[in-house]
Amino acid sequence: MDHYYAPLDKAIKNPEVGKAFYSYTLEYVKLNPNFNERNIPMTKTKLMMINRDNNLVYQFIKEKYIYNSIGLDVASSYFYNTFKDWFYIQINTKNKKSPTIQEFTCAIKELGLNPKQKRVGDQKNNKKMQ
Repeated sequence: MDHYYAPLDKAIKNPEVGKAFYSYTLEYVKLNPNFNERNIPMTKTKLMMINRDNNLVYQFIKEKYIYNSIGLDVASSYFYNTFKDWFYIQINTKNKKSPTIQEFTCAIKELGLNPKQKRVGDQKNNKKMQ
């Protein structure tokens, strides 16, 4: 991305650009007296990036399923148990516990994944949906 960063770097190092930016910020504060530089807006994209970077479930899905081109059409209990196994290998510490099934399910829903129900076995034998 040199076509973007090289001119930007050059502009930042120009003393006139620094003066202009400083003048602009002073003028902006005068025109917006309630401006608070610490109040950084939370956009959907920013939140998604934060969650993605801190979400161990996302990392697990990426490493185990996406990188290996494996579909997610597996039983939820298998999916969670596979995650727990992966978690203990990756985290490799006894101080941190893996997320509970409820936390795991919530994290999956935050990623936009919703489980589908399947009937296991014969409907006549009252086999339940999973």
